[in-house]
Amino acid sequence: MAGMSVAGYLRASALNAEIRSIYDFAAIRDLCRVSGDLGRFGGLLKLWLAERKGEGAPAVDVDKLLRDARAVVEEIRQRIVLR
Repeated sequence: MAGMSVAGYLRASALNAEIRSIYDFAAIRDLCRVSGDLGRFGGLLKLWLAERKGEGAPAVDVDKLLRDARAVVEEIRQRIVLR
């Protein structure tokens, strides 16, 4: 997680140097929250569509919005995968 070789990590540890992770866990947590919010948004939108079919926006626009939300969630998931 530090992005260092084992020898480099042991050297830094022996010299009491600060070892930082290459991952920004605060950013990852924020991305997870956004992903969850988008998922809840999609669920609420589907519920609205089921209960009020034909009201509000045209179905084509709503479908596009759902596809866009799914694409954003998938992109977020790909970016937060820890290697």
